[in-house]
Amino acid sequence: MVLYVGLSIASLATGARGGRIADFLRAALTTASYPFTWTLSIAQDGVVYVSGLVSEYDAVWDDNRDLRQTLGLMMERTADRRELVEENVRLRALLDFQRARPDLRVEAAEVIQRSGGLLTIDRGSVHGMRESMSVISPDGVIGMITRVDPFSSIVSSLQDPDCRIDAMIERTRVRGTIHGSVSDLSRVCNMHYIEIKDEVHENDRVVTSPESVFPSGLPIGRVSALDFTTGSLWKSVGVEPAADPYRVDELFIVLSSDTPWRELAGVPDDEIGAPVGDSSGSQSIQERLAP
Repeated sequence: MVLYVGLSIASLATGARGGRIADFLRAALTTASYPFTWTLSIAQDGVVYVSGLVSEYDAVWDDNRDLRQTLGLMMERTADRRELVEENVRLRALLDFQRARPDLRVEAAEVIQRSGGLLTIDRGSVHGMRESMSVISPDGVIGMITRVDPFSSIVSSLQDPDCRIDAMIERTRVRGTIHGSVSDLSRVCNMHYIEIKDEVHENDRVVTSPESVFPSGLPIGRVSALDFTTGSLWKSVGVEPAADPYRVDELFIVLSSDTPWRELAGVPDDEIGAPVGDSSGSQSIQERLAP
């Protein structure tokens, strides 16, 4: 301002034209203010850039949140679909088993709890369950019912040391008794009371015997450990169960069995019609025909 006043006074004193002085003043002011206008322009550009960056960040954050929600829903639906597929496979296996065994009248049940070799199922006395009923799956023997409540029952599986099942080697029909394993850490059960002279091989198939409360011929497992002697007259072998009670979700309770007498007695089909020898009216068919 002082410079402008001074130049005006000089213009009046010298008679110079005001336009030249104005041009000079404009050029001087423009030059003097250039650093400030440049800095202001840079600051404005920076503010615009930062504002845009914040807006874009918010938009990206919102998009990311929406995508994560969508991904979570898709993963949940995929898991549900996978579970439905697996359940469908299991139910088909149960249905196929029922169709393959028309001689068995069974009741389907669901496992609702597992603990220490014991399974809790969703069937009880109101559904007709009783103690000592056989419990099976399409893979083989699971165990037997040992306690019945109104709406649930306890099943002692092959992992329960209190479980006892009469069994035999399918190949030789050698008899013995399956005892549940003594620990949850081992799936291997023991087949006791096999006569010392009886022949047992590794991988021999072990099934329920006619003397068992189970229908005859149901798979129990395969021999996995041979000939450890428990006495002078008996020996025992290890048996790997065919069915894993800790992985089964649905199972069957055997209500009744219409097993043919030839299967109970172990008579092959090619012996049908062959004489079975003398019989006594006081003996049952199983006692007269069992090998």
